[in-house]
Amino acid sequence: MLREGEKGCSLAVLILCYDVMQQSRVLQLHL
Repeated sequence: MLREGEKGCSLAVLILCYDVMQQSRVLQLHL
């Protein structure tokens, strides 16, 4: 089981990675 802090950190990393993926996809569409 993950501790609350680790769970929150991993969730933040997932959101950050997803945001970067979305931005790169938008950049590819504009190119």
